[in-house]
Amino acid sequence: MNKNSIASIASKNAAEIFDIPVIQEGIEDNTNNYTRFLVFSKGTSDKTESSKTSIIFSVKHEAGALYEIIKEFYQNKINLKKD
Repeated sequence: MNKNSIASIASKNAAEIFDIPVIQEGIEDNTNNYTRFLVFSKGTSDKTESSKTSIIFSVKHEAGALYEIIKEFYQNKINLKKD
């Protein structure tokens, strides 16, 4: 895999294990912050039953704002569920 085409938000230890350079430290904006580990890639990966993504977003307080976000998931055939 071309290491110039991937990025991750992870610990220094993970960077050392996977031989990926640390680009920026201290990206948190809250002293009580904790990190869930994310990996981004241009390529696709196999889905598993345990594959899960969490998102947080905000929308304007106006009619249809939430619909515009949810519509993107529907159009891209992304299932949404709450565990």
